Amino acid sequence: NCDASASSTSSAPLAPSSASPSSSSSSAPLPAVPPMTGFIESYTAALHKYNKSEVPGSFIMHGFDPEHVPIITTLASEFALFDAWHASVPGPTEVNRCFAWSATSDGMATNDKWRIALGMPQKTIFQTLDEANSSWGVFFEDFPSAIVMSYPRYHLEHLHTMDEFKAMAANGTLPAFSFVEPRYYDDFGKPARDQHPDHDVAAGEEAMREVYEAVRNGAAWERSALLITYDEHGGFDDHVPPPTAPSPDGKVSTKPPFNFTRLGLRVPSILISPYVPKGTVVHGGDGGAVFEHSSIPATVRKLFAPAAAPLTRRDATAATFEGVLSLAAPRTDCPASLPPAPTHRAITPGLPPLSALGAAPMSDLQKGFAVVAAHVNGEMVDGLDGMVEREGAALVNRHMAALQARGSAVASA
Repeated sequence: NCDASASSTSSAPLAPSSASPSSSSSSAPLPAVPPMTGFIESYTAALHKYNKSEVPGSFIMHGFDPEHVPIITTLASEFALFDAWHASVPGPTEVNRCFAWSATSDGMATNDKWRIALGMPQKTIFQTLDEANSSWGVFFEDFPSAIVMSYPRYHLEHLHTMDEFKAMAANGTLPAFSFVEPRYYDDFGKPARDQHPDHDVAAGEEAMREVYEAVRNGAAWERSALLITYDEHGGFDDHVPPPTAPSPDGKVSTKPPFNFTRLGLRVPSILISPYVPKGTVVHGGDGGAVFEHSSIPATVRKLFAPAAAPLTRRDATAATFEGVLSLAAPRTDCPASLPPAPTHRAITPGLPPLSALGAAPMSDLQKGFAVVAAHVNGEMVDGLDGMVEREGAALVNRHMAALQARGSAVASA
């Protein structure tokens, strides 16, 4: 399986466009060019760690055939595919997502659930948009991971459900910048749609289809752009060495040692808009600039807060993608609907029924989300090591209902 799918949308008139942080910027030197070896060894070591059976090396090096992932395959051929969009860090989910929101992880190189429970303190693109009087929103199915950042916790009125996303898209009332998140927990008949192992990749395909069709058939389609990307590569092999990048803020991690001057592996990224020529392949940015997750705040700032300063050195130098919206007039041939994703059970017979979903132990990432949801709601949580996914989903749903009620009260005040 691949890793979490994070989708961000912007809808507005288009322009022609745990680690311990340290103030020191020194750390062990990185190799000039990563050798891009060790995928099989690393995968096998992880299997041993979690007491899983070994699999052939050829299996480890496999990917998905296009017919198994028809949604993202169709979108890649219909719109713009980035063939050199890199994760911001050769690290895990929340670290990379921090770069999508703030162009830094504040020196954090691992998913430190206790640190993110306290809230990441750095300035975010959400604050930049507020300062520019531009609108934003975070849309989620069970948990908005954006609240690992401190700023959104004080602006809960900006958190919305996926049903609200679809309604706003239909009416043409989405904010200037929308960050869309899939379901992270298997919960009885509701499969997780984040494509984290061992979740069903086909369910994530369905999430992409729903988001695309909502935007495509919405009232603001002709002034919208939808970016689909992945926070990290999910373990799939790649032969392209990640390039170097400037340290965002001079902070370094000590556990593990890392100075944030190397990008992560390439991740699938697709830009969708009626202003994107069909079949576009984007190799890189202007002047050799590289696309990475800091490209998201860099582009959003350029479009909706042009007078604002960059958040860090990363978004100051990252490639921006507004130039990919290069057509003078919107296309009229963009598909209004996409083919349904094949069920995982059709591809792999013998899997347990949907009614059995949620019986697996929670992953470390899911435990971290549960800790954050409880903490933001003013509670502490323990006993997570014995919880299965559906129990984690119930816990998170309870806390999110309380947070949404608080946000609604603020919005109506």
